[in-house]
Amino acid sequence: TPPEKPKPEKLMSSQMQKELLASDDIIQSSKAIVSTLNQALKLNNDAYSGYLAKPRAVFRSNLPGESASADATINLDNMMTGQTLESLKSIFGSTPTEGERKILLEIQASADKTPKQRADIITRAIAAAQQRGSFAEQKAKSIRSGTYLTEGVPEQPSTQISSGKVMTMADVNATAKSRGITVQQVIDKAKAAGYQIGGQ
Repeated sequence: TPPEKPKPEKLMSSQMQKELLASDDIIQSSKAIVSTLNQALKLNNDAYSGYLAKPRAVFRSNLPGESASADATINLDNMMTGQTLESLKSIFGSTPTEGERKILLEIQASADKTPKQRADIITRAIAAAQQRGSFAEQKAKSIRSGTYLTEGVPEQPSTQISSGKVMTMADVNATAKSRGITVQQVIDKAKAAGYQIGGQ
């Protein structure tokens, strides 16, 4: 029998291996974020809202007896401004879209919002995480199949929050090298296709 052909990932450059690992990390982080935010939605209606919601919850939790609402408030805040905020910053990267930046700001100030307002923020954050995860899945698939350098960066999903599509300089350099054209030509073509150029 003829020798088995090496799989694309065995032939990829160190840069492509790095891109693949980064994409896989985003996929896993995205799933974790969505899971955490779904838990936050379950706590949302039981948590305090309005002015000084978290300080009030901390004060109540230090009084005798248990308070389900105080516990829900503290747990919700930990999920939103702790776990979720840092994870979203990680998957959004150094060049988040305007919609993603808005979500980060909203989450930081979510504790004092009404349950309805918080639910809307959580829903938008879930959509943003799913969008990044979906894009990372497409990118990882194209890298593994060996089509990433020949077909370019896959399109963002149609559910994107804003029109901002990002092509990193690593993408630009790899595409220029594979196609035998200049970096500036790749940048010009990417911008014409609606991509922002940024990041490493």
